Amino acid sequence: MKRLAPPVKPIELLQHTGEVVCTVQYLNSTLQDVFDFQLPQAAQTLLALQWPDFLLPPNQLSFYAWVALFKGYQVGAFYPTQHFEHVINSLVKVIESNRGQVLLNHKVTNFRLTDRTSPELRRWI
Repeated sequence: MKRLAPPVKPIELLQHTGEVVCTVQYLNSTLQDVFDFQLPQAAQTLLALQWPDFLLPPNQLSFYAWVALFKGYQVGAFYPTQHFEHVINSLVKVIESNRGQVLLNHKVTNFRLTDRTSPELRRWI
């Protein structure tokens, strides 16, 4: 991915053709596509723990977006100055102030996207 990120240097593309071809083959893949192809379930579960950062399930999350997040952690992760509870409470306030509802103790069975920006969760009761 690094070779294809701006600014693209054509000479590097030629010098690293194998990397470029490998990267391009996953261009339209979701995280689930790649994990189903190459990883056992236990490894998928461990590595996919960051998917909620995008508010998308693995079968709708771009593999490239996930890789970019993971690569960002390699150079240092952000640690909030307040506890995680503050982050969650802030998220709940935003959801509720936009006519949303937070339902506890419900299993989410589906995400529905509108214009790829507004997730609607289906729940199982």
